Amino acid sequence: MSLKEIRKVLPDADEARLLRNYRLGENVSLLSKAISINFFENIYRHPTLKKYDFISHLNTLEKRIILNLGSSPEPMSIKTLAKHVGAKQKSMHYPLKCLQQKNMVELHGGEYDKRETLVSLTPAARKMDDDYNAASIVAEYDIFGSISDEDIDELNNVLKQARTLLEKHFPLPENE
Repeated sequence: MSLKEIRKVLPDADEARLLRNYRLGENVSLLSKAISINFFENIYRHPTLKKYDFISHLNTLEKRIILNLGSSPEPMSIKTLAKHVGAKQKSMHYPLKCLQQKNMVELHGGEYDKRETLVSLTPAARKMDDDYNAASIVAEYDIFGSISDEDIDELNNVLKQARTLLEKHFPLPENE
């Protein structure tokens, strides 16, 4: 939405504040795209992460599956995993089968409900994910090392304020 279109919706808004909020929205949008596309999709190219080339051969949904399973100590149902990665449950079958063929995930029946399929990382994939996460921390430190402590603190404070405002208007679900 352009600034001109926003003025039509908010004709009585203070011009300076409208422009400031518009620029903030643009910057947040650009930052969000940069983080999701450039950082998470390309960080594996950092020299520290070169040996973790496995991640470059995965599509975006497969990467999200691996990252979500890696952050959970317990197996997840396909329904829960689909919700976490932002996909429909029906679209999970193919990427899970591909990851299973690559020996990265295991599929097994639920403990209480055999109709439910649980997904977990294989031990080898869990080790790879843990090693990758440790190496990515080193890469992040290297990438952001040139930013001063004061700038990082200031950015963190601004992001906390933004998160508080967003959560006030768009509360997270109970289980998040």
